Amino acid sequence: MRSTHLTGGGGAVDISKRQLSELEIDWLRTVLQRLTADSLIHEIEEFNEPHFHVLVRRRYGAYSRTRPSPLLIRGC
Repeated sequence: MRSTHLTGGGGAVDISKRQLSELEIDWLRTVLQRLTADSLIHEIEEFNEPHFHVLVRRRYGAYSRTRPSPLLIRGC
């Protein structure tokens, strides 16, 4: 099995849970689950290693251009 980090089939990132509170982790789960349901990403939450694996699908780019910048709206 090949790593998505190496195959170039989309952008793959790991999001660490180490410095996050339970409230922040719950918020992140909700956001990632919504994006997964809309087929914009594919995410897997790791429990042995405290992070999420996230594969960002190509169509996320078009979706992101429809959203206001978090910097302009003072947060996500």
